[in-house]
Amino acid sequence: ITEDVTLTNNGTLNVVAPDVASLTTAIKAGANKISLVSGTTYELTDPLFINKPLELTANGAAKATIKGNLIVEAEGVSIKNLVFDCKSTGTNYWLKNAITLFGNAITVKDCTFTGSTSNATKYVANGIVIFPKTEGAASYAITGNTFTNFNQEVGSGSDYWTSTALLLCDNTSIT
Repeated sequence: ITEDVTLTNNGTLNVVAPDVASLTTAIKAGANKISLVSGTTYELTDPLFINKPLELTANGAAKATIKGNLIVEAEGVSIKNLVFDCKSTGTNYWLKNAITLFGNAITVKDCTFTGSTSNATKYVANGIVIFPKTEGAASYAITGNTFTNFNQEVGSGSDYWTSTALLLCDNTSIT
């Protein structure tokens, strides 16, 4: 990361990420706030893993777009003012959800989610899927979002799939 990096006097790292490589580097560096460039599309070739608390947002009024899948494995992540264009490429969670959370706390605010089928007979995309880590108190602040096209159905019989905008899983294990 060489430009648009701010290290404040209290030790927080704020980054403007102009592309996917900068976004990935900022996450690995432990950035506290990552601003995506408004109006820019970030096309992910692999799921993006977030394993530390951070804020991910657009740096202006216009939303930035993420095409791909985020996997959040940290408490207290805040995702704001983004567009998620998710196309499923398989049946594993990391291939079909715009955001997958393994945890008990997340904020997703003022985002736009668009789902689609990438294979009319096999795959559908989901919006936000939450797998709580522990029983008890949880804080899921999911407000001001728009979900479009999460009413997809594909397949038939035992190979039948439906999409959903928001799914909270309980007593579920992922292997």
